[in-house]
Amino acid sequence: MAAGDGEKRVNAQRIDTQSLLGWAPPQGLLSIYLDIDPADRGDGWHTELRNGLAGARDEAVDEDHESRLALEATTERVLERLGVERPREEGRARVGFVEIARKGGRETWHSLQPAPPWTGVVRSARPFLLPLIAMLDEGEPRGVAVLSAERVRLLEWSLEHTEELESFEVTLLSGDWRERKAQRSADPAHMHGASASGKDQYGQRLDENRRRFLKEIAGRAAEEAKRRDWAELLVCGPEPLADEFAGHIDAGLKPQSVDSHDLISEPVSKIGGRIGQFVAALNRDRELALVERVEAAAHAPDNRAALGPQETLESLLEGRVEHVLLDGGRDYRSRPLDQDLAYEPSEHGDLPLVERMVELALSTSARLTPVEGEAAERLERHGGVAGLLRY
Repeated sequence: MAAGDGEKRVNAQRIDTQSLLGWAPPQGLLSIYLDIDPADRGDGWHTELRNGLAGARDEAVDEDHESRLALEATTERVLERLGVERPREEGRARVGFVEIARKGGRETWHSLQPAPPWTGVVRSARPFLLPLIAMLDEGEPRGVAVLSAERVRLLEWSLEHTEELESFEVTLLSGDWRERKAQRSADPAHMHGASASGKDQYGQRLDENRRRFLKEIAGRAAEEAKRRDWAELLVCGPEPLADEFAGHIDAGLKPQSVDSHDLISEPVSKIGGRIGQFVAALNRDRELALVERVEAAAHAPDNRAALGPQETLESLLEGRVEHVLLDGGRDYRSRPLDQDLAYEPSEHGDLPLVERMVELALSTSARLTPVEGEAAERLERHGGVAGLLRY
């Protein structure tokens, strides 16, 4: 189905966070994050949307008449776009940024695969980008090789979709697949031995062709990885095949065996769902390792770490931060970072500290990773934010 007006169905790498970061419409905007879980037949996402929009209207009850009318018109446009009928676009997450205006306000929408780390509606002066950045980090494009003894499917999993690129069968890469029967013998006593020998030779040729097949397709996967700039290749299939396939991969690409089940005949959507689960688990492990690395750096002699909002903000202002870690699931409206902090929000309008940190990270080319799970729990001891420093 074609995307609606304003709907952006683009590769994760093309979502322009910089243009969103600088967007500040006169009456503010709504940032909307929804988790449209296909298993939820009660459409809980729509109830959350309606409640979030109602909350935004309640916040404006004491504002001027024009502001309330603009917000009312905007919420009606949102509800018209996202009616109770379950959206059919690919991906379970819907992310929208909608200008508050009575008519013709700017909107940008994205249908994405990973579930957002935070869901709800935020009314603010600028887009609330932290959950989107968490999803961009989660949905970095990855290659996927699904294996069986005689077939390999090569796919790409990304923030927006799972796409099958190519499918290979071993019979297509070999010209001598017909079994050659042994010559008949007039002596029945020798007939069994000749037949067994022919089958042994056929089995040897079959094994050799399978080995050549895996090596060739591994080479093609490595070439595709370079062309598409994959960070890693996820391999699904029986362990012996997966190990052999990974062994043929160029050292510049990190193959990772993630699933030993037989997925070779499964639809792309099911493979994408399983890969999404493995990607999430891999990312949680990496995030925890990042927090541990920051804590270790804080105790090293050169102390290239910032722990807590105050230290991290000061380091960001100095351009010293290489990598910022933030709690990706925290409710920053009820638990802001700038409590008891030497920070003057008046210098940047009403921009909350977490969004100011996002802005500083992007403007100084610092990497930004919103963390979840155990990593977020560990980060809580530092006020929900920390950073690795360049110097």
